[in-house]
Amino acid sequence: TDWGQYLDERDAELIDVVLDVIRPIAHHYFDLRVRGIENIPVEGPALIAGNHNGGVLMSDTIFTALAIRDHLGPDRDLNMLGHDLLAADDAMRKILNRLGVIRANPATAGHALRAGRLVLVYPGSDQESWRPFNERGRICLEGRRGFVKVALQNGVPIVPLVTAGTHEQLVILRRGRRIARALRTDKMFRNEAFPVVLALPWGVTTGFLPYLPLPAQT
Repeated sequence: TDWGQYLDERDAELIDVVLDVIRPIAHHYFDLRVRGIENIPVEGPALIAGNHNGGVLMSDTIFTALAIRDHLGPDRDLNMLGHDLLAADDAMRKILNRLGVIRANPATAGHALRAGRLVLVYPGSDQESWRPFNERGRICLEGRRGFVKVALQNGVPIVPLVTAGTHEQLVILRRGRRIARALRTDKMFRNEAFPVVLALPWGVTTGFLPYLPLPAQT
């Protein structure tokens, strides 16, 4: 079953609990600063298109959800489009659906937009999330414009989102495109990167392991 069908499994109470835990960490450990949140529509559907950072922890996504929740309240529904790898495990898929994460494809995005939701998309996907540390200040959408088509088809505005700092929570050494091709992860999981990173507490390892983020200002 396409995990994007689970739009109505979003659990607002669970999301509030998670964000309440995250809030002091975001503000005191990362010194989170938010600007321009008033540009998020108060009602109606909108596609929020952002740059993707930080690898598997998705802290940029969590901080965005926190900022929207604190500005617009718990009744403003937000769905985040997630990569297929996030749903490789069925138990993880169910947790993610409860947190508002749904599959990243045009049909799923359109479904959420027609339901009046805010939808957060990262067009650069794995290629941007795993860009090397020396490219951390760049936005790398890799020429992907499908999100524009989705917005036009559904008649919704695009709200640009830029996050900075979350890509300094670890040091990405290489995207690992050749490794991904050799392992055929590009074919099996729509994943064109197999990152090599320097992160706590592991040292040099694959980017697919959870890590202890450095306290980079966000």
